[in-house]
Amino acid sequence: LERLSEPAQRIVRAAAAAGRSVDHRLLGAVVGDTSLDALREAVAEQVLVTRGHAYEFRHALLRETAYEDLLPGEREELHLAIARALQAQPELAGSETTLAAELAHHWLAGREPNLAIPASITAGREAERVYAYAEAQRHYERALTVWDSAPDQELDRAELMSMAAR
Repeated sequence: LERLSEPAQRIVRAAAAAGRSVDHRLLGAVVGDTSLDALREAVAEQVLVTRGHAYEFRHALLRETAYEDLLPGEREELHLAIARALQAQPELAGSETTLAAELAHHWLAGREPNLAIPASITAGREAERVYAYAEAQRHYERALTVWDSAPDQELDRAELMSMAAR
């Protein structure tokens, strides 16, 4: 990772914050000017691989290393940039996960509980609708962990706890 040029490292860091797979357009929205040369370098050095219109890390340990190398503030800013980009262009969320689940994750990682809680509740409801109860419970519990940081919510805490328990 350290052998990559600075533009390629910036792209790799943004891809690490995005998750397992990142759409080319989402990467461009987060990094700004997505230099094709920098992307080509990350692919040539076998850090990223292409999957259709998306990029994935060749190995999970590379992603983990790139992510852990981010400074806390840098990590938060990347998550916020990803959440804002997804909110502006929901189609960039991809087909593997729901938009609400992605938004919940990135708002929470970006330390925006006022936005993370409603997104987590929506993601939980969507998971329930497709009978993914364990996933729904994780979303509700995640919302509960930051509940005190964002007291002005539509739902009350008791209702959310009931949803998680159910």
